[in-house]
Amino acid sequence: MKPLQYFVVLLFAGVLNLQAQNTIPVDSIYILRDLSRDKETYSPQQRLRFAKRSSELARQTGIDSIILNNNLDLAIEYLNLGDLNTYLKLNHKSLKLAIDSKSNRIISVASLNIGGYYGVRRNIDSAFYYLYKSLKYNNYNKAEDRHSVHLYLSYMEGSTGNYAESEYHSIKALKFIDELPETITLQHDKRDIYYYMASILRREGNYKMAIDYNNKSLIISKELKDKLSELHTLNNMAEVYRELDKYEEAISLYEEALYDESIKIEDPIFYAMLLVNKAYAQFQKGNNSNQNIISQLKLGYRINDTLDRDYEKLLLKSATSYYLSKVYQKSQQKDSSYKYAKEAYAIAKDIGENEILLDALLVLSELEDGDKGKAHLREHIRINDSLLQLERSNRDKFARIRYGTGQIETEKDKVEKERDWLYGISIGLISIAMLILVIIAQRYRNNKLQFAKDQQQANEEIYQLMITQQNKLEEGRHQERYRISEELHDGVLSKLFGVRLGLGFIDVKGQTQDDVDKYKAYMGQIQTLEKDIRILSHDLRQDGLSSKGSFNEIIHTFITKQCELHNFKSTFTTEDSINWSTIAEKTKVHIYRIIQESMHNVIKHAEATELSINFKKENEAILVLEISDNGKGFDAKVTHRGIGLKNVASRVKKLKGDFNIASIKEKGTTLRISIAV
Repeated sequence: MKPLQYFVVLLFAGVLNLQAQNTIPVDSIYILRDLSRDKETYSPQQRLRFAKRSSELARQTGIDSIILNNNLDLAIEYLNLGDLNTYLKLNHKSLKLAIDSKSNRIISVASLNIGGYYGVRRNIDSAFYYLYKSLKYNNYNKAEDRHSVHLYLSYMEGSTGNYAESEYHSIKALKFIDELPETITLQHDKRDIYYYMASILRREGNYKMAIDYNNKSLIISKELKDKLSELHTLNNMAEVYRELDKYEEAISLYEEALYDESIKIEDPIFYAMLLVNKAYAQFQKGNNSNQNIISQLKLGYRINDTLDRDYEKLLLKSATSYYLSKVYQKSQQKDSSYKYAKEAYAIAKDIGENEILLDALLVLSELEDGDKGKAHLREHIRINDSLLQLERSNRDKFARIRYGTGQIETEKDKVEKERDWLYGISIGLISIAMLILVIIAQRYRNNKLQFAKDQQQANEEIYQLMITQQNKLEEGRHQERYRISEELHDGVLSKLFGVRLGLGFIDVKGQTQDDVDKYKAYMGQIQTLEKDIRILSHDLRQDGLSSKGSFNEIIHTFITKQCELHNFKSTFTTEDSINWSTIAEKTKVHIYRIIQESMHNVIKHAEATELSINFKKENEAILVLEISDNGKGFDAKVTHRGIGLKNVASRVKKLKGDFNIASIKEKGTTLRISIAV
């Protein structure tokens, strides 16, 4: 909608506010909700206004399901605007109301939103609690909600070192994604899962599978034309090859990623990371001078110092410092190595990056002699042991969270089972009642069908009587024509001939020329009259003998009336060789019904302006009926036949004939029926 429509909607919403609470039209809530989701037309602030107004009206209805759905929509708009506190409050509010109203779907969605919030905030305990709560209830939800729960849980489990559980949830998320229609958003999610699984498998030492999943992630990134994600995946794959000591492959991947210089502007920290990773891979390979590698590492170090993002900047700085310490150590430059190892240690400790911290301590323990070196080694062992203990403790704690959530739900399930028994009995009684109603309804339908069948049979009998009566009338007409023809020929014509013959003996000699001329003129007129009566007598007898029979007239009359009634043109032709009097009455009844049903289909469905009905003979024993129209046509191969065409096919089958349909869209349809007569 454009600005004028926007104004009208706001005005409409204002008028609604003046109405009594119990008369709020639910349609207006859905209209406002749809407007709040229209990202193409409205700004985030406008969508928030629509969502807030929709939520206010929803509360006035007092209907829990409407209130809950509008609260969730409103929460999403606050999330889009970056107001995470309001987003969290609305989801907690929705969760409480959903529990009270026993709305399992909303419990799952609200818990998922809250768990995701705590996951971003690194509040792992709360994130796990709400995510597993969402997982417990999401059996009632669509695959889209279920894949999101497993996706979050995969990230959470991986962050605590529980890689087996993380891999399990990633696979579950992929399973539910595959059940959904493919969208751009789901393609992004699938790509991210492949990327994350590759990282997990690398940590677990399953390098072959890690490369496979990196390749899958890379394929989707290329399909989405997401260059940045493609480069991140190349970096991730290069890390796998480094751990496999395949430094040539790793360096090749780094160079491929660095080839796109636009990365310098789009993500300078990542660009610096690629530089230092490539330099360190060259150091590990051992085929490059340490001085050149130090220059490349310091270039990445300097780029990093010009940037502002704290955590990413410090993480890269600590990794670069560690790399420099290792290169200087190899070059026997102990002071420089010690300086950068201390810097890597300090930064890693500050940001909680334990992997770099442990590596830096090992370098320091090698650089310092005596007690100082031993102290660094002891600290390395202590931190490593504490991390293992923390990881084990976290696994146990999160297992307890899963178990605790399940135990609470077990009690709930027990109550629900008792309730389900009552529901089951009630449903059983209702089912029996419904079965009785179905039986009664079926009997009614059967009686109705029998009545229709009897009525159709009666109609056919009436038609046969009409045909018989029409034949009798036609026979009477024929006899009357013959009688009149005979009377004219044998009676009137004979008398006229006698009169003319008598007049011919009259002597007109001695009469004036004028009288003679009149006499001849009257004689000529009598002769002409005789000729006319003879022709009339012949025509009367010929018409009676050449009549094509009443069936043609019945068909022609029916077609003409239908065309006049429904305003379309028609042509009706029949070959002279067809003798309807020799065709069985039953066959003519079916032919009449076929034409009747076909015209009904043309009128109802074809939208035609012209209709053609033709009878012809083939091989002297086959009667062919062709019914053509210039309507919109249909695909005869895939379209299911309606009851009209089924009736036509049934009648043709009873006559042991052939029935074919030829139809072209927007050009018309032709029915061809062949019957042995």
